[in-house]
Amino acid sequence: MVVLNQAKRLELLEKLVAIPSVNDHEQDVAQFLHKYLAKYGISSQLVQVAPDRACLVAQIGTGTPCLALAGHLDVVAATASAWQSDPFVLTERNEKLYGRGASDMKAGVAALVIALIELVHAKKLPKGQVRLLLTVGEEMEQAGSKLLYEQGYMQDVDALLIAEPTDLKVAYAYKGSMDISVISRGKSAHSSMPEQGYNALEPLIEFLYQTKKAFLKAAKPDELLGNATFNATVLKAGSQVNSLPERATAEINVRTTPTVDNEKVQALIELWKNKLNDTGLSLQLQLI
Repeated sequence: MVVLNQAKRLELLEKLVAIPSVNDHEQDVAQFLHKYLAKYGISSQLVQVAPDRACLVAQIGTGTPCLALAGHLDVVAATASAWQSDPFVLTERNEKLYGRGASDMKAGVAALVIALIELVHAKKLPKGQVRLLLTVGEEMEQAGSKLLYEQGYMQDVDALLIAEPTDLKVAYAYKGSMDISVISRGKSAHSSMPEQGYNALEPLIEFLYQTKKAFLKAAKPDELLGNATFNATVLKAGSQVNSLPERATAEINVRTTPTVDNEKVQALIELWKNKLNDTGLSLQLQLI
């Protein structure tokens, strides 16, 4: 017997989308699901990551093997003006459901929760355990998955199923991700007298140009995952147009593959940092 019919499943997704867990406010979702699972006899616990940020862990069954079901509670930012409807109200249009996180990945989270409930009530777990791991910060810094790993929640896991949207196809490999912060330091001066200062933005731009150029030259496609990618996504410098910035920062996201792994990327950016610093610049790198 099905415990949650189609209407109840859609209602769960609707309530999850309505909670605006943009980047760093996931605790409300975790608390909602904690109470929701309890209604169906499933105990769970919140694992605090930071104020207003908590992962959710639930488990059914005992022993081995252990199958982990994973998803993330955060969503990317939503600008209301870019939407045809309220991003935090699940809306049906042309036989599709729209809402921030409706695909990535409140629907995946709902599916995992529903699966857990149905398994318990159907009593179809003859051997082993199923562990639900819902994390914070996947869209940004992976703080939740890192903490759960450090606390041992993955130690006895035999297989991991992640409910990310993949066009209903099973994806068994994924590119890695590196986030790199670059800081350039200069000396502030009025733009009418640039010789009295040093524009921190200019060497940073040169660094981004040279590292991207070198990356594209070195990148070799992986047979399964295709090309690694290198993108500067956040650039900050200066506060007013007529003053040279004394500090400039850039954030870079690299998606790695076995043919272009973390070590190769780090060696490449260190190489160009040192080359440019040898000319008298002041560039600092930090993995974030």
